[in-house]
Amino acid sequence: MKEIYIKQFSNFVDRDTNSFTEGYPLGESLLQVSQKGPHGYGWKEIRSIVSPTFTTGKMKMMHETIHERVLTLMKVLKRKSEANNGLIDIFDEFQALTLDVIGRTAFGIQPDSINNRKDEFYISCRTFFNEFTAEKSWGMLIATCFSFLAPIMRTFSALQRYQMAIANNLRKVVEFRKQKMDDFKSIDLIQLLLEQDKIRQQRENGLVPLPRN
Repeated sequence: MKEIYIKQFSNFVDRDTNSFTEGYPLGESLLQVSQKGPHGYGWKEIRSIVSPTFTTGKMKMMHETIHERVLTLMKVLKRKSEANNGLIDIFDEFQALTLDVIGRTAFGIQPDSINNRKDEFYISCRTFFNEFTAEKSWGMLIATCFSFLAPIMRTFSALQRYQMAIANNLRKVVEFRKQKMDDFKSIDLIQLLLEQDKIRQQRENGLVPLPRN
């Protein structure tokens, strides 16, 4: 990983893409963005902003959020175990925990999938990943065989609806955070990225001295 993503990064910046997912929002994600990107900035520029966020110290800042969700899961498991003679669908429970942690630490929202399986974020994510196969999405299958039809297939697919719901919700969160960034006390990935981007902009404008090697 270190060899590919750091030492020989310049040789691995582009990756194969699926014509069905080349549009917004997946086409602009870290998983598919190209070297130049659709807006003039690509993987290298995004990586320069994202990398400083994933330090050990900053990741530890989100420990309390993760710990609270784990404690909540333990309480739910105990309650369900007592009610069902020890029978628990542990896979489903850990999926709920995973989505809660991702939603709270990465998306800046407050899902409660552990207690509520009808949570909007939980349903959207589960449906998105369930539909993200050629077997379940005939539009993806057609787009794979006939790439020129990909934009049309993507527009009318269920997969597009669910990923747009997630993306639109995230956009609202980011816009709100930008307006209230100095007042927001919670530590999550969005907050860390916004702070890092603010520092980057200040450096580009000459307001903050560049770090010395």
